[in-house]
Amino acid sequence: MKKQQRKRLLLANLLHIFGLSVLAPIYALFGLTVGANAWQIGASWGLYNLVGGISTIVIGRFIDGFKRDRLFVIIGYLITIVGISFFFFVSNPTQLYLVLTINAVGLGFYMPAWKSLYTKAETKGKLASQWGVFDGTNMIAMALAATLAGYLANTQRYNYIFVIIIIFYSLATLVALSINKH
Repeated sequence: MKKQQRKRLLLANLLHIFGLSVLAPIYALFGLTVGANAWQIGASWGLYNLVGGISTIVIGRFIDGFKRDRLFVIIGYLITIVGISFFFFVSNPTQLYLVLTINAVGLGFYMPAWKSLYTKAETKGKLASQWGVFDGTNMIAMALAATLAGYLANTQRYNYIFVIIIIFYSLATLVALSINKH
């Protein structure tokens, strides 16, 4: 049961990480296309991390009392789908800040809940290897996603990038729905 739970959690995470990693390497280029300068692009990514960090701390504390980890993973994934969808409408730096803030709140919902579920599904005595699989597969997904993103950005196909991200986030959400309620 734990092994199956871990596999589903890893699959949901890989789909989500792939989606996020398609955006990361081309984000600055996209920012330039909507009129942001280097400072605004850096500040918007900084805001994403600041809001993501604060929301992860605050929502993580709430999740501990609520004990519905799976629900928070799904809510977080859904928020990020909405947030990424808004990239289609970004036309200026201010909107870029808003879109990243929405995505950061989604991160605050899914990250602590996902880690809680994964920790519960671990097998004693195999913690290092199981977290090794998590980190290793994340790096592989990021490598593939970055390569795809570079190709699509090189051909100026930003809308395809956002469609791919939405598809992968949606698939991650569907997999998260199959995770046992704990």
